[in-house]
Amino acid sequence: MAVEAYPFGMSGKTYSAEILRRAMNVAYARNAAGTPGTMAGGVIGSGDLVVSAPASGLNVNVAAGECWVPGTALYASTPSGYYFRNTATFNVTGFTANATNPTIYMVCATVSDGWYHGSDGPGVVQAVSGTPTAGATLANLSGAPALPDASLLLGYVLVPATATNIVTADIQDARGFAKSGLYAPGSLLGRAQYNPVGGQQYTFSSNTTTAVDNTNLPVTFTVPGSGSVIFRFTCNGSIPAYSGGTTGVMGTIWDVVASSELSSAYRGGMFVVSATGGTVFGRATYEVLVTSLTPGASKTWAPGQSNNATSCAFYAGAGASAVYSGPFVVELIAA
Repeated sequence: MAVEAYPFGMSGKTYSAEILRRAMNVAYARNAAGTPGTMAGGVIGSGDLVVSAPASGLNVNVAAGECWVPGTALYASTPSGYYFRNTATFNVTGFTANATNPTIYMVCATVSDGWYHGSDGPGVVQAVSGTPTAGATLANLSGAPALPDASLLLGYVLVPATATNIVTADIQDARGFAKSGLYAPGSLLGRAQYNPVGGQQYTFSSNTTTAVDNTNLPVTFTVPGSGSVIFRFTCNGSIPAYSGGTTGVMGTIWDVVASSELSSAYRGGMFVVSATGGTVFGRATYEVLVTSLTPGASKTWAPGQSNNATSCAFYAGAGASAVYSGPFVVELIAA
């Protein structure tokens, strides 16, 4: 029978914990595939379960807070998610410095439900070790581990070779927020703002489409019921004159999960300058409507670019140069 025998809420009926979880969480965003009965999970408040550096040593602190931890296919095809609460700052140990190479660790909240797999256990916040890898950084996450089943990622920690302490610069926040799966047109689905002190410059010199920054600019969002979203990014930029004719830099959408450009159909100009002019600096916005997406699916998109100039640059932040005059902002809006 395809329909569950007794819809949840009928008087005098008994329901499993899985059905209860699905009923409680039905309005939350689903997993990346948009599968009914699943949820993407995430923290509730902006300060919940933040990973921070300790006073000293190879350990980290995780702040108090609440989250929803998603179940996974190992548990059930429609596991929904688990409410998880940390009532006080928790110190996470288990970090080890390799003698030769840096190591990327993952900090996550994990649930063990023996009904599906293994045995019941208390909720834990744990450190999961990756593989010591030469050149590993928080930007490339080389050698990072896989997320354990029924876990919510909170952050990444870089442990340099021979390190004896973990400092703030070694920690990257990776929390997502628990989001509603119900959106009206015009609702903000997700937003990233990057405004580094001292400024950040991204320089490109190719007409091959590439991601601008897959560390600081990606936005994870849930596709609304309409299947349509507006992708918008705003930044500072510069582009030089070009002896071959009119030049420009093209904005586009980069699918972070698929590690590729979403489609050439979603490319549009941002900065244009004629051959007779000098280098142009400005602030511009690229906006495009994307349709026919799967409602309820989770996506992670970031800005991409290509150009037909000798070089061009995007800027973010506030620094000594006048071109660093504002944040890089990425927004996804329900349409």
